[in-house]
Amino acid sequence: MIIANSGIRLFADDTNVFVYGKCLSETNVKAEGVVKELNEWFLANKLSLSIDKTCYSIFGCHDITSRQNNTLKLNDTVISKVDRCKYLGVMIDSEMKWQSHIDLVYTKLLKFTGIFYKLRCYVSVYVLRLLYFAFVHSQLLYGIEVYANTRHAQLNKLCVLNNKILRIIHNKPLRTLVVQLYQSYNTLPIPKLHN
Repeated sequence: MIIANSGIRLFADDTNVFVYGKCLSETNVKAEGVVKELNEWFLANKLSLSIDKTCYSIFGCHDITSRQNNTLKLNDTVISKVDRCKYLGVMIDSEMKWQSHIDLVYTKLLKFTGIFYKLRCYVSVYVLRLLYFAFVHSQLLYGIEVYANTRHAQLNKLCVLNNKILRIIHNKPLRTLVVQLYQSYNTLPIPKLHN
C-alpha cells in the first residue's frame, strides 16, 4: 500500500496514518486526501473502510478554536474526532498529558490488590514474585518511556498502587519502607524505572 506524504503504520487489521503540516488547514487537506486514497485502495482490493470505526485526533495544535471547529470528511461523511485513542496499547490523548493512559494502567492493576491479598496465603513467595513481574511490573514498564514524561503528581496514583501491591505480596504493614520492598524484588519505583 503506497500513500504519498503519509506515515502509515499497520498492525494486524489496524491501519494508522500520521499526517502533519505547518498549520491545521494544510494538515486537514492532506488528511482528507490520504483517507480518500486509502478508501480507493481498499475498494480496489475488495476491502472496505469501516467509517464507524474510523476516527482522528489532532496533536500539537495550540489554536483551541481551530481544533474544536476542525472536521475531516470522506465523501461528505464526517469522520469522528476523538480526544484520545489507543495506539499499540498506549492511550494517547490529544494534549499529550498521558492521564488517560495512567488511568488505564491503574484500572488494570487495581484488580490485583484483591487477587494478591488472597493468593499470598496459598502460594509461595517465588510464585508471587513471578506473578508480580508477569502481571504488574510488565504493565508498568510498557510505554513507560512516553507516559512517565508527565508530572510526578499524575504518576503518583500508579506509584502508590504499586507500593500497595508490593506491601500486600510481602504481607508488610503500611509503615514498611518501600525501599525495602523494591530491593527485595530487585526493581525500582516508577520514576526511577523511567530514568
